[in-house]
Amino acid sequence: MCPKLERQRLTWGSDQLVAGIPAATAHTPVLGELSPMMSEHSAKRRTPRTPALKRRTWWIAGIAAVLVVSLGAVVIAQPWAGSDVARDAGKPEATTAAAPVIEKLPVSDDFDWWTPITPSESAEFLGSSTAQGGQSALEIRSAGPQSESDPPRLQQAISVVPGGSYTLTFWAKGTDVGENAVQVRLGPLSGDSVSVSLPAGTYDWTQMSLDYVSPGDGSKMNVMVMATGQAGSAIVDSFVATGNGSAVAPLMNSDLESHSGQVALTNKSLMLTQGEARLSVASRQFAGGDITWSIVDELGAAVADGTQKLDEHYTTIDLTELPLGFYRLNLNAVLESGPQDRSTTFGVVEPFEGVASTSNFGTHLHFHGGEERVDNLIGTLADIGVGHVRADVAWWATERSPGVYDYEAATVNAMDEYAKAGINALQLPVYSNPFYDDGRTPSTPEGLKGYANFAGDLLNKFPNVGKDVEVYNEFDHTFNTGLCGPTPECYMDMLSVTSDHLKSLDPETTVVGPGNAGMGFKLEWLQKFFDLGGLNYVDAVSAHPYVQPGPPEKLAADLDTIQQMILTANNGESKPIWLTEMGWATKEGWVSDQSQADYLIRVMALSFGHGVERFYSYEAADSSLMDGDIESNFGLFEASTSFVPSAFVPKLAAVGQAHIAQQLQGKTFTVQEDAGENVSSYVFGEKKDATRVIWTTAESSTVTLASKKPVTVTSLDGGSTVIDPVKGLVTLELTGTPVYVAGSINLAAAAG
Repeated sequence: MCPKLERQRLTWGSDQLVAGIPAATAHTPVLGELSPMMSEHSAKRRTPRTPALKRRTWWIAGIAAVLVVSLGAVVIAQPWAGSDVARDAGKPEATTAAAPVIEKLPVSDDFDWWTPITPSESAEFLGSSTAQGGQSALEIRSAGPQSESDPPRLQQAISVVPGGSYTLTFWAKGTDVGENAVQVRLGPLSGDSVSVSLPAGTYDWTQMSLDYVSPGDGSKMNVMVMATGQAGSAIVDSFVATGNGSAVAPLMNSDLESHSGQVALTNKSLMLTQGEARLSVASRQFAGGDITWSIVDELGAAVADGTQKLDEHYTTIDLTELPLGFYRLNLNAVLESGPQDRSTTFGVVEPFEGVASTSNFGTHLHFHGGEERVDNLIGTLADIGVGHVRADVAWWATERSPGVYDYEAATVNAMDEYAKAGINALQLPVYSNPFYDDGRTPSTPEGLKGYANFAGDLLNKFPNVGKDVEVYNEFDHTFNTGLCGPTPECYMDMLSVTSDHLKSLDPETTVVGPGNAGMGFKLEWLQKFFDLGGLNYVDAVSAHPYVQPGPPEKLAADLDTIQQMILTANNGESKPIWLTEMGWATKEGWVSDQSQADYLIRVMALSFGHGVERFYSYEAADSSLMDGDIESNFGLFEASTSFVPSAFVPKLAAVGQAHIAQQLQGKTFTVQEDAGENVSSYVFGEKKDATRVIWTTAESSTVTLASKKPVTVTSLDGGSTVIDPVKGLVTLELTGTPVYVAGSINLAAAAG
């Protein structure tokens, strides 16, 4: 374990209390020295500056940490003030830092908006300063023949009109390019697509084009740059897509200017370990240059800065003395090509101490951003306490010949990485296959049998990632294309066949369903499903009760209702409840990063307090850099960016996930306390080992704690303060951001 470095600060939280639910009625799973500038920063945070604390910065809206003295009888912790009463939970300790390990750049550069597919050690996709327009272009170097069916490539999907005509133009330049060695293709990888090969030989810039008519049922067109043979140096630049006359199609980073070759962080994770935190900076294109950097915390206060030089393309920023928290790096690199400004967030955390698979926390992971980045993300998820991943596997992409299952490389690779990380996969076979029911959601006996067989093969294919299978995804959603429909009766047809088949293969399989779509719980649908005997075919009841953009507290009463519905329908026997999708998309005018983190921690605590055994956030990482799109921005991490080619950039929610997993590890939900109007307090563990997750849904609320011993209060981002009670009392002022209160205490009083 690294030394425990914690800041003197408190950050408080919020939620609505549903009082009077005894613990016995709920399903109760076990949850699973500073640099001068940093010293000055800590000292500044101990001086009174209440107005500054009340400001709401872009990433800490709603956080406050104020404790007020009341007639000398109550201790009020002031996180900004030096005091003999409120003190840091831990002091920085001197560390002997090992020589920094420099993470090398990947084989290929990363280009914003372009996704690397089936990368290969023998095919390089690099940023080049030899450009037709602007400062940069894409250079392809390929050592030899590549896979014909699935070649290494960069790919970007753009929206098109079904049946529309499109033209793509670009510029190319070559040196020792082989015949058909580099191709540009429009459409799917195979089938209804068009392609053009770059000329063979050596030549100067030449403009090329190709035309494409999208299928009548197509809404997306892939633009692919593929390495298919041997090429010394093939350079492409200045892509322009037009359609329906002269309209420009939305091809992003079409001039290939934004890429990792200029300057990048090579860390495999931006969830850095406390006491070992370093950021590795690299430039593939330039061996030297000046790097100026600064670090600010979540309050926007400067905590560290420096200037250093690139040494043979690399340098390392030492942040081993940073306390736990959520930070932003601002970096300026002065290179031969000119100044380059970059910025990213990162977290400093303690790695999860438990075994990942014993955690009750899960998430949903799509395969976005390239295999190396996803591999690294899987390891990061385990480090922040995520023990389960909901993994959808496409039926149509796996069974390409009747009865023959050939899993995509990305699926196989991810399953291997889950096993290495100790993460269990909730297998999710989806959705349809053209060999059955004309590609619709299966409903005929043949289609249902085909789906069940696929689910069974998926279970058997990856035995090292557990035995959990969720039968279909959101069967009641409008994207159900089956002739039977989205009713409970139709789902029973699918579930009964699939569950029986899975249990025949392995009786220990955990069958999960029905996974209803949000918003909220579909209580009437669930009641009908229970009445039809659905509980006889599932080992856990799943749902996706989205409530965004609002807060989660309304779910508490519905969870209690569902528990009672299960008991009534199942002869007094309970069944575990799994929330297999739940989250909030971060979007301006919708939900802020701060609110996303607040709501996720709140819904996790209240879910475990109202019968939920396992909670899967939706999702691990954003799927697009498009800020205005709700569906693409649910992630704990942001979408892949060229400044961080080997990792995903954390949001505050990822740091929150790390700390709730640490706080609740090995503790069972005990009781929901009556903490007064608007205040929620969920207790995990007992007596001196108890941890409360506590917040208010009001703008602020005050609670008083009775304790004879010091109380530790930990903020959402990990900063902790130990408070000594005066005359047995401590008063806390809460906001919508949850805090963790540890120790043997009682809620003595509460005020709204």
